[in-house]
Amino acid sequence: MSQRTSPYVDFDIDNIEPVGYCDRTGFLCMRKDLVKQYEYSGQNLVWLGIWVHKDFLDKPNPSLKPTILKPDPVAVKDPRPGWAEPGFNPTVPNIYPLQIVNVENEFGEEEELK
Repeated sequence: MSQRTSPYVDFDIDNIEPVGYCDRTGFLCMRKDLVKQYEYSGQNLVWLGIWVHKDFLDKPNPSLKPTILKPDPVAVKDPRPGWAEPGFNPTVPNIYPLQIVNVENEFGEEEELK
C-alpha cells in the first residue's frame, strides 16, 4: 500500500526508503533524489554544503570562472628604432614644426631664426 504525502515522496510500508528535506525549498523528498549543489570557485567546482532535489538543482554558472589571460609577449632584446631623419626625436611628437624666419636684429643686419 502506497500513501502519497508529498509530491516528491512515496511512502511504501513494504519497501521503506529514507527521506530528507531539500535545503533549497524545504520540501520533503526521497533521499535518493537529493543531490549536492555545486558552484564555481576559481577554476574548480565547490560543494556549497546543501542537498537539493534534482528538480531544483542549479547548473554551475561558467561566467563565475576567472578568465585565463595569455602571458605577455617576450620583449625584443636591445630594441633600436628604424631609419629616421636627422633631428627626429620619436619620443616627442612634432606638432608645431618650426619655420626658418629672416629678421633684422637691432643693428639692421638680417639673421636667421629657427
